[in-house]
Amino acid sequence: MTPDGSMSNRKISHSRHVVCDEYYTPYSMVAEGINPYRDRFAGRHVLLNTNDGDWSAFWQYMTGHYHELGLASLTSLEYCAEHATLFAGPADHGRIHRYDGVRHTVEDVMDSGGYDSPTGRRELARADMVVGNPPFSRLGEYLPLLADSDVLFLVVGNLNALCYTDVFPLFRQGRIMPAVHDGQTAAWFILPFEPDHATVRRRDNLGRPMIRVSRTAWLTNLRTKPVMFKPAHLYDSKVNRTYDGMTVVDCPSRNLIPCDWEGRIGAPASVLSRWPQGWRPVGVLGQGPGMVRPCIDGREQFRRLLLERGSWRPGLHAK
Repeated sequence: MTPDGSMSNRKISHSRHVVCDEYYTPYSMVAEGINPYRDRFAGRHVLLNTNDGDWSAFWQYMTGHYHELGLASLTSLEYCAEHATLFAGPADHGRIHRYDGVRHTVEDVMDSGGYDSPTGRRELARADMVVGNPPFSRLGEYLPLLADSDVLFLVVGNLNALCYTDVFPLFRQGRIMPAVHDGQTAAWFILPFEPDHATVRRRDNLGRPMIRVSRTAWLTNLRTKPVMFKPAHLYDSKVNRTYDGMTVVDCPSRNLIPCDWEGRIGAPASVLSRWPQGWRPVGVLGQGPGMVRPCIDGREQFRRLLLERGSWRPGLHAK
């Protein structure tokens, strides 16, 4: 974002021609997400590896609160999608923005500046904490990359990502959790251009169009206490049907998780935002590679989390 809050013509032009799931995070959302963890930033080398240099709300918030948070340094990658493409020009390369509380410096790099580029991996190895809003479609590779890098992270993402093949084991181990929130899983994001196919229902204070994205949450490996609830529904064989070929009963909604059932259940993904007490995750039933598809009378059901009775302390192994 440019200093006056507008987006550069080049970025807008590029966005118009690229179908993606990247939405710009409003400043207010950044502030609300970081606020519960403000005391975890002191002395940290913070990396923004998905936020386009110095124009995102993350950069604005971090530079504006640099001394309050007690940061040791702030680094932001500026990604160039055209790098190494057929249409790349001499100036099409990534950049690194650095801020030390006084000076803002910029340096060119010889690659795209993406989070998975050589530059991105090198900067990740130097960081203590990562903050940002990665493309939701890349969360399946992005979150394991952060987990393997042994950094603290607090990023915006889609809750469904916790069910992905390479992410679910991290969730099951309590190494990545939804951050503290009120149980709501939708948020408003700024669109990079004026949409031609939808009616704009909200604009920010600068008149930019916004879109409501469902199942959105902050995902983190910082010590947190997810929202939980105590199931009260009594098992009903007409409601809690058994899956074909499995001794697992279905729960069409989280409110229909039976409090008096001792076997395994298939719970809807909505439990990711409000977790049922007394249950622990053991797997995912769905359409992914290697997954068992839950069916009732031959009809395939939506993705389900496979839960069983047992103690599970969400976030216990967070940092």
